[in-house]
Amino acid sequence: MESREFHIVAETGIHARPATLLVQAASKFSSNVTLSYQGKDVNLKSIMGVMSLGVGQNADVKIILLSRTIAGF
Repeated sequence: MESREFHIVAETGIHARPATLLVQAASKFSSNVTLSYQGKDVNLKSIMGVMSLGVGQNADVKIILLSRTIAGF
């Protein structure tokens, strides 16, 4: 299991457009990818899950990868 923490600096946080890009990138891999924010974990391959977190500007999130299929992660 690998994880990385990220600080969201975008003024609008993770809204529809960046959420879609994250989901599309995560969906390319067969491993389970989770987005964690304020104690809630969602499947990063689910647009509804990502949007339900309501990640805003200056938020700290964690992406958790259950297998090493992403080089350099």
